[in-house]
Amino acid sequence: MRHQNFAPKKLKKIIAVFLACSLITGFVACNGNKKEGDKKSSSETATAVTFKMNCVRLERSQIQTWVDSGWTNPANSGTFMTKILLQFYSADGSNANNNMQLMAFPGKTYTNVYSGGKAFLQIDTTCTALTLSGPVSLSNNYIIFSSLGIIKGDGTLNDFDFIRLRPVKNYPPYVNFEIEIVKVAAQGETTMAKGGTDPCPTICPATE
Repeated sequence: MRHQNFAPKKLKKIIAVFLACSLITGFVACNGNKKEGDKKSSSETATAVTFKMNCVRLERSQIQTWVDSGWTNPANSGTFMTKILLQFYSADGSNANNNMQLMAFPGKTYTNVYSGGKAFLQIDTTCTALTLSGPVSLSNNYIIFSSLGIIKGDGTLNDFDFIRLRPVKNYPPYVNFEIEIVKVAAQGETTMAKGGTDPCPTICPATE
């Protein structure tokens, strides 16, 4: 018994064209998605994030606040500061690879600091930041206050404008800082003295 084909010839043609278009559209769409994915992947690969530690400045006015609080006066043996404790700080953690700076605390010892004297050291854009790679440890640093040579016998300040802290890695993988005591005049900057910080750990004060 012969089966009859009830689909009109026109309908057959429409169905054939529709199927052909669907196959072509699907192929193009898949290729398009693949290209988009490739672009995203190569873009993500090309964008490498670098982490920098900036140069920072401790201003004379910030240290003057410590002087006014009596912490630099040798007559105040109970609160006389001997150390400056430095902690790493970012005002915006999502951008810490660019905006890392420091907080400074005056202290009687490395562990006994005056939180009320906390000072934020601003980024010094005149100085080249240290790009960090490989193993890195951002531990606390400290400065022996008397080693700076910025205080007179009565606890008042000598003549200078700011202290620049330049990041280095003298004790890998720890980041520490080279120090410049700077005086600004009409002819430009004069470096009056130099020094450095120690990271703790690994180099901590021998006695407290």
